Amino acid sequence: MSTLTRAARADELEGLWPAVASSHTFGSAEAFARFHRDAPWCIRVDARGDAYILRRWRAHSDVVALLGVWAPPRRMSDLVVDARAVAGEHGFRRVMSPLVPARAAGPYLEAGMVEFERLVAYSVATAVVGVGDHTEHEVVIAGRDDVDALAELDRRCFEEFWCHGIAELRDALEEGAHVTLVRDAAGGIAGSAISALSGSVVTIGRLATAPAARRGGVASALLADADRWARSRGAIGLSLCTQVVNEPARRLYERVGFERAPDEYVLLMASAT
Repeated sequence: MSTLTRAARADELEGLWPAVASSHTFGSAEAFARFHRDAPWCIRVDARGDAYILRRWRAHSDVVALLGVWAPPRRMSDLVVDARAVAGEHGFRRVMSPLVPARAAGPYLEAGMVEFERLVAYSVATAVVGVGDHTEHEVVIAGRDDVDALAELDRRCFEEFWCHGIAELRDALEEGAHVTLVRDAAGGIAGSAISALSGSVVTIGRLATAPAARRGGVASALLADADRWARSRGAIGLSLCTQVVNEPARRLYERVGFERAPDEYVLLMASAT
């Protein structure tokens, strides 16, 4: 049980919003308020004004993710320890850190977390993606009727921990993300992507290609569409992350013009207490 924080009140959200907005954790103050109404225990504050936010990682998972921790570095580890206690109180078995630069992981390590996954970030300016028009693959906007098929594609493409289920895909559609797909000759889904505007940059949070459709231009077509959508929204660039060990994805991104960030990033994990 937490001895440091309490659930934030609705009247405190306005004061928290500037810090939350700067991290692009939520797309709008309205979305932040909706999240609080649905799960008020997930937004935590202490007597000094420090805060953190938890959110279930996946609907099928026993993991709760720290979306952000807002505190001076010397106090962050105390909040992470507290988050482990709150997670256990609400029935979760594990807590995952936000994505943080490897060099800034100290407070999470001090709180008993261990490195779970190492990732690398890529970015590119809009209109620089070198994938052409790919007219042989029509990219279309996904709808609610496609959710089951999109979830099945995720199961075929990713390990269970990373899979988006129906709940996550519905959330993406309802929150205004750019969810797209390419169909195969039989009408199934050959590939899909999920992009969202974060400040002045579009983040590609998902890119999946069915095993049978790989190396056929599907991923390139989806990236080209993400670039066009980013320009239509006034974004100055595209960004994404992938696992360091995912060499095929890294080769694709580098081939079409994405540049790798110099720092590596980590996700850390700990048991709930």
